[in-house]
Amino acid sequence: MESYPPCLKCNKGILLPLSDTSYDVPRVAMQYKTWACSNPTCDYEISLRSGQVIRGQQPRDPKPR
Repeated sequence: MESYPPCLKCNKGILLPLSDTSYDVPRVAMQYKTWACSNPTCDYEISLRSGQVIRGQQPRDPKPR
């Protein structure tokens, strides 16, 4: 079983890896591009988008298909 890092913002949750194909770039091999805290009252998220590290944004709703 994998262990995940603790959330350094709230110290209660753990950072869970998330995968989102809407950010996939065919040339980049990366399994997880977003990590979010498991604590529902914490808003911590860290993501890689277009080569930039983005921290602390609320997870966004998926785009309608």
